[in-house]
Amino acid sequence: MMIAAIALAQWLVVAIVHLFKPNPRPLMISSALFALGWLSAFAMPAHSKVVQASAVSAVHGSCATVEPGMTADELAAKVGTPDEKRPNEEVRGPGAVIWIYRDSRCAVHLFNNKVEAVD
Repeated sequence: MMIAAIALAQWLVVAIVHLFKPNPRPLMISSALFALGWLSAFAMPAHSKVVQASAVSAVHGSCATVEPGMTADELAAKVGTPDEKRPNEEVRGPGAVIWIYRDSRCAVHLFNNKVEAVD
């Protein structure tokens, strides 16, 4: 942010001087310096570690790879062990369970050890 402020300040000084003494060369050089300062402050990646949000966690695979009809063993092999297994028998009947993956922010609905839906 400091780089952008300095670049803007130098450009404003040169632009004000240009009003009283028209000379396009200093204004063009100042505009180029302003653009470089602005880009280095906002458009260039920082040298520090960048944290990005992702659908794939370090612990689990992606729920995008889950397909209806997969068995529970195939699901565990692709995505991993769920953080929580919640029974869903009251709503969908015996054999219904929800596998919840908190890191991947998804829930897989199984019925009789086969995937039916992914939320």
